Amino acid sequence: MEPRWLHIDYFTDVILEHDAFAAGGTFDDWRATFSTHAHSLADYFHTAFASVRDGLPDKAALIDSFKAVSREDFEKEYRALGSRAFNPWTNWFHGYWDNGTNRTENFHIWDFTSPIAGRYMQLVTQSRTDFAYSKDKSGKKVTVQKDMMDKGKTDLGVDFSSSDYGLTGWVTKLQEKTVMQMPHVGYLVEDKRLIWIAQYVGEDPNEWYLFYERGNRQLRASIYDVDGVRFSINASTGAGPPKSQNKGRVTYYCQIPYSQECVVTSACDE
Repeated sequence: MEPRWLHIDYFTDVILEHDAFAAGGTFDDWRATFSTHAHSLADYFHTAFASVRDGLPDKAALIDSFKAVSREDFEKEYRALGSRAFNPWTNWFHGYWDNGTNRTENFHIWDFTSPIAGRYMQLVTQSRTDFAYSKDKSGKKVTVQKDMMDKGKTDLGVDFSSSDYGLTGWVTKLQEKTVMQMPHVGYLVEDKRLIWIAQYVGEDPNEWYLFYERGNRQLRASIYDVDGVRFSINASTGAGPPKSQNKGRVTYYCQIPYSQECVVTSACDE
């Protein structure tokens, strides 16, 4: 299936950033680090997200996921998932990111996953202003996303499933004071539980962001939960708290897009 709401034209730079980072070996280096510290990372995951209301993956399953580093591992996952890796999150979502001090409104589009150059790709926009989309319900190109990009009112993201690198992605954040780049690697645990580990380019190389995302489709209202926390890895002691804590959570709810009629019903119906 092709992207339905976003045009690939506007993601060229994001894709190039991702591919250069992957070719440079940094994703492989990250996975090697997470594999080495898989046990302490699984322990920290359970500690950090102990209050998550819908439960956590088993520690053994987490450890197995974090230990996956070989092309053989990625090939097996890629063949098993096909284009389905991001299906539980394909939709338009609205919610509030709450870090305990502030609540920030978010409008989030995860487009349909499509095959491209021997891998599967999902295009993503996230805005604090409104939904950023590039096609109307007939597939005609519109300027909403481009206008929001030009005004710095939406972030752009790509997620990939490939036999070379597993689940990876890149976010270019245009809504901050300066443009920020956030690569990430993913681990799909227990089908609808997705873990992303991310790091801003140029930040402390020993600290990451850990996001735990759950797609939970019930009735017509698709619910998408995200909890996030920062963590560090010490070569001697493994995964643990960062120098300064940064955490938050959001529950996104499936939305009928404001300017389009019912284009997400097929995603909501599952």
